[in-house]
Amino acid sequence: MKKSVRKLQKKTKKIDWKCWFEAISCYAVEFGFGVRTHGGSAASEVDWYRKPLNKPYQISIQQGDWEKMCYELLHELGHHKLRVDWREYTKRYPASTFAEKK
Repeated sequence: MKKSVRKLQKKTKKIDWKCWFEAISCYAVEFGFGVRTHGGSAASEVDWYRKPLNKPYQISIQQGDWEKMCYELLHELGHHKLRVDWREYTKRYPASTFAEKK
């Protein structure tokens, strides 16, 4: 967590969700993801397949209040964390793996 975020939280004693969203987005960018927000009814998702090699994976987050967007971004990053080790993922979630391979 960034020091500036911690200081802000201690000063105000109120959660600044926009600030947290920006901090989590920076964390996602460090892993090679692009983060974008979109309106409409489309669900939040991670684009797993790179078209051009230099294009980062995209995490699309549905626009809403900042708190909801923070939780959705963390949720989508969790999908990435699970899939880093595909063998372990296959062992833990065989049905999901089977469904994805079809």
